[in-house]
Amino acid sequence: METIQQQIGAMQEEIKRLREELEVVKKGNFDTITCKVWNVIDANGKERITAFTSPDGQAGVQWLDKDGQMRINALTLADGYASVQCLDKDEKIRIVARTNTHGNAGMAWFDKDGKERISAGTFADGQA
Repeated sequence: METIQQQIGAMQEEIKRLREELEVVKKGNFDTITCKVWNVIDANGKERITAFTSPDGQAGVQWLDKDGQMRINALTLADGYASVQCLDKDEKIRIVARTNTHGNAGMAWFDKDGKERISAGTFADGQA
């Protein structure tokens, strides 16, 4: 069983370690930051960029406008599908670029009602 003096000594060591870590944080001198979600806010405290991973294997970054509407969404799914979507002010997809693990890649442009108007792609077998 630890004595009170031993417990106090251990707490003092822990406080010293935490103070050293706090100084590193205050200086912004990082080699690696590890987290599940990362949010960047503007001068008004509004979220403008968020990066995340999910339990089902997704990883993404989203850029929001000053009103909090998603305008760009970059996403990679667990199965290797990746896309970048540009959205209008109503968060409707207007342009999407995508790839998959089968070697296919494509782009599509949509009108304001969400109807696909132009589509272009290449396939693993060389077709376009």
